[in-house]
Amino acid sequence: MGLVKRKRVIIIKRVIIVATILILVTGAFGYGGEASPDWDVFKQGMDAEGQLRIYEARERYATAPQNSGFLTHYAWFLTRFDFPEEAITVFNRLLSAANGNPHDSIYLGLAWNHQKIGQLDTALAYYKKKISLSAANRQQAIEDVRWYLHEENRRKIESLKQKITSGNEPLKHRRELAEVYLDQGELHNVIRLAGVLRSQENLDLRTHLYLAWAYLWSGDLHQAETTFAELDKRSPESAFLYTEWAKVHMAQDRMTEAQALLEKALNHYHGATTARRLLAEILAEQHQGKAALAMADTISPDDANRLNALMARARSRHFSGQVESAQPIYARVLKDYPFYPDALWGMTETSIATGRYGDADKALQSWKQVPADPRREIQQQRFRLYTAPTTIANAAYYTNSSNFSRTDAGLSAGWYLGNEWRLTTGYRFSVFFQQDFSEIYRNSGFLDIQKGLTDHLQFTGGLTGHFYNSEHRSLNGLARLSYQFTPEISIHPWFRHMEVIDTTQSFENMTYSHTVSIGAVALNLTADEIGGRIDYRPHPRLAFSGDLRHAEYSDDNHSWKINGEASYRIALKPDWRIAYNYFFLDNRDPAPIFHESGESESAYYDPINFETHSLRLKFRAHGDGNRLTYGAEGALSYIPKCDGTGIYLSAFVSLDLAKDLLLRLNARGFYQNRGTERFGTTGDFWANNLLLTFEYRF
Repeated sequence: MGLVKRKRVIIIKRVIIVATILILVTGAFGYGGEASPDWDVFKQGMDAEGQLRIYEARERYATAPQNSGFLTHYAWFLTRFDFPEEAITVFNRLLSAANGNPHDSIYLGLAWNHQKIGQLDTALAYYKKKISLSAANRQQAIEDVRWYLHEENRRKIESLKQKITSGNEPLKHRRELAEVYLDQGELHNVIRLAGVLRSQENLDLRTHLYLAWAYLWSGDLHQAETTFAELDKRSPESAFLYTEWAKVHMAQDRMTEAQALLEKALNHYHGATTARRLLAEILAEQHQGKAALAMADTISPDDANRLNALMARARSRHFSGQVESAQPIYARVLKDYPFYPDALWGMTETSIATGRYGDADKALQSWKQVPADPRREIQQQRFRLYTAPTTIANAAYYTNSSNFSRTDAGLSAGWYLGNEWRLTTGYRFSVFFQQDFSEIYRNSGFLDIQKGLTDHLQFTGGLTGHFYNSEHRSLNGLARLSYQFTPEISIHPWFRHMEVIDTTQSFENMTYSHTVSIGAVALNLTADEIGGRIDYRPHPRLAFSGDLRHAEYSDDNHSWKINGEASYRIALKPDWRIAYNYFFLDNRDPAPIFHESGESESAYYDPINFETHSLRLKFRAHGDGNRLTYGAEGALSYIPKCDGTGIYLSAFVSLDLAKDLLLRLNARGFYQNRGTERFGTTGDFWANNLLLTFEYRF
């Protein structure tokens, strides 16, 4: 369990101790222990609580008569064992029954539980009923609360030590002292005192549980596991203990064992909602997305479980890779629980992943108003990584066996402008060369924008101006929409006006991109293309994609292209994927011929019903503390029209040279033993491509 989680649990226990003192002083329980049907029902709950059958105790307390004594114990029981929304409901009953003269402990209980679920302003309003708080800011007010509770517990510790020294009921007071040590975060003293009680054979179940928690929160997971195993022998078949024990395995990253314990908890108590939420998260992390969502949906979002249910739905989607559908659920959580740390983390993480930087920034600003959380700094760094002004310098070289080559070098800068706007602008210089033809030079300037229009819709647009040494000028443009239709399906329609030489970038399609020649540049050919792409991800490891595009060229030719792929992620660490790819190209008419100095060259590749089938294997891994990323890809292609085969190989390495400086190198190569033209076949063909990129974030 993380430091922040430990601090939250420590504070809750301080509140409980302080409130318990107030209750005992004023006699808030209001019952004398006389035998009665009412007392019998309540005692059943207390007996179950003593055996650490927490879910069963909660069920009995809920059916007990609603007098102030029973309700007070019930409310603090819910607070201690982490049922905050239900505790708020019970404390509100006590508040209503107080007739305008409530006990201070009620305010403390309401304050803590509202703070626990992220309703911080409501919590501080209740704390002010009992504690003098700073009005400077929320962080200072929370610090005032923590200091007050710390001092109250310190006084309690001194009092208990004196009672133990005096010999007045030392066993009872040692057990109480172990609890207060746990509240203060003095975990070593909990372990020491529990050892004393164990040696005297007086280690009760409650203190035994505190010992297990002390080991867990101090990071001694081996001892925590051993202690929970001991508790299981003393109180077998406790759904609550199985759930807490599962948290140890989760901290050890032993998800299979944790899953088994959570399933065991649900077998013994079907309504163990915390076990359901944790199990949904584990299933999601193990890429069992559908099972995770189904488990999350079994938690009823009633008043006592609304936060738990919503977070289960959000995290099961988030952890199974469905970040698009998780993000709006986190937003719904924060609407009612604005400072809930896990929701702030989830909202930031999914907003950055989906490019909704405005939502991420808003969540980070809220997060800064509450006590420090190590996760916040990590998310702040990720936000900065994706939104900081960026400068990219890159160079690329492409050559093939047709004696055609292309060299590009450029510089670009990008900014996140806020409100989901991102702007990128830059310059690129290109040289096109083919043997026996004149070189062609091109200067290009471009401006691209991205704008999130709604939670599910994004617009991308761009303008590019080209200036050739032949004094030819052209203006190209792109308009593209991306719509997340469902969590599994996204669609991407577009229109673009472009130079034919830029129709397909080098190796964008391994068996087609090499066919562009210098003729397309020399004849100043352009194309208007309309197309669409659909992505379908029915399972976190399985993905399908397909695109269809139609282009009308400035020479009055028309072309159709189809590209489809199915991929499966066969391993996670490192990342291995296998894919099948299908490509189809058809040109209605032959391409024009470019003539120069007695030489001639077709302006572009113009086949009829050209298709390829490819099997691809991809690999990606990280090293050196994630500073290094590297990978490779191989593919085997079959070309039915000429009965030819092709082999594609690529490798890349990406290295963080410094905190904000990234270097990436990519090498790609292709070879086919036989090719096809519009009519007839050709011999073998090869192509190579090198790319070098430097990226700096300010």
